[in-house]
Amino acid sequence: MALKQAIYVLAACCASAYVAPGRRSAALAPSPRRRALSCRPTKMTIVAPLILPRPKKTPSRLSVAVDPFVEPWIKPKTLAKVGVAAAALRWALSKDLVAFLASYNAALATRPFQTKAIGTGVTYFASDLTAQSLEGDESVPLRQRLGRALRFAVVGGLWVGPLLAAWFTAMDAMIPGNGAGAVISKVVMDQVIQGPLMIGSMFVLVGLLAGGSLRDGVATVRTRLWDVWVKSVYVWAPVQAVQQLVVPLQYRVAVANLVSYFWDTYMASEMAEECDVAKDIAYASR
Repeated sequence: MALKQAIYVLAACCASAYVAPGRRSAALAPSPRRRALSCRPTKMTIVAPLILPRPKKTPSRLSVAVDPFVEPWIKPKTLAKVGVAAAALRWALSKDLVAFLASYNAALATRPFQTKAIGTGVTYFASDLTAQSLEGDESVPLRQRLGRALRFAVVGGLWVGPLLAAWFTAMDAMIPGNGAGAVISKVVMDQVIQGPLMIGSMFVLVGLLAGGSLRDGVATVRTRLWDVWVKSVYVWAPVQAVQQLVVPLQYRVAVANLVSYFWDTYMASEMAEECDVAKDIAYASR
């Protein structure tokens, strides 16, 4: 019943809206006061939601330091390659991991420096090849790609690996133990002394092997060392803290090489620019 009444009222309102003005009865004519009131403009207040622009996020020091290293890895094509490589490595190690660890421990016991140096050289070779793959320059000949990777591997095997082995042994001799104070002291010493020395010497050695001069290498260190060293602190300070707490001395270079694969991929890309400049300078001086 209420529905019918609502329909009747709606129909009456529609009919009255379409009645011509001349046919309206005089009784329904608006009074002068009502007419005056009806002629006033109606103020309409529209309440709109307050929409504020999103504040721009200021990048943190951590993102500024790490983004150039992380961004090349987050591409879908790169992630697919890394996944395939990780699956292949896992399959290879699962076949005879116990025998591999036994032979590695025997090599560490008989030839510690040589074993660590070879492991570091292999890691640097793989890192440079990965960096070249991420750079995506397919016009470079295979011989040139392998030459660049071999130069980087020589620096890793003949310099970085032995230096790390001697450095870890010296730190444990100077600051024995793995207490909180000892670990903090070792991490600070590692980042303040070994970090700049390692990065600076790598810039110089890679430049020399590419045909550059010692002066060019020193100039590169002066302009690039600070930025790369700050990034290295974000990566290596936590790694070294964990190493000093839980990793035995003989395995620290191997663990460092595992993390170093990703870090040295970034370093290889950074140093590739310097190698290209060194080649151009050497070619122009002939």
